[in-house]
Amino acid sequence: MERIKLSKNEKRLLRNIQSEVAYWPDGMSDEVVSCTATSLEAHGLIHVIWESGHIARDATLTETGIAYLVQNPQLYNPIDWVKIGAIAAIVSAIGMIAGLILACTKM
Repeated sequence: MERIKLSKNEKRLLRNIQSEVAYWPDGMSDEVVSCTATSLEAHGLIHVIWESGHIARDATLTETGIAYLVQNPQLYNPIDWVKIGAIAAIVSAIGMIAGLILACTKM
């Protein structure tokens, strides 16, 4: 299963639902919990029971959510190899330019 880029709130909520100790993390308002739960539900990781007014009342992990947590227990976000490659290319180019400047000044 591919990793999904999750925000800090999404990770906190997913861990709380997994632990079954407390569904909603301390310090998160109902609006933040509802938006976060909507996002996790869209990814297929949880199933949410809603109250009127679009307030999340309860949530459980789906089979996909359980599998995701088994394969990615630390909830690391995916690595963007394109950005890492671009940074490596820039560092290489700066190193080459510095080397050329040093070589030319010693002549």
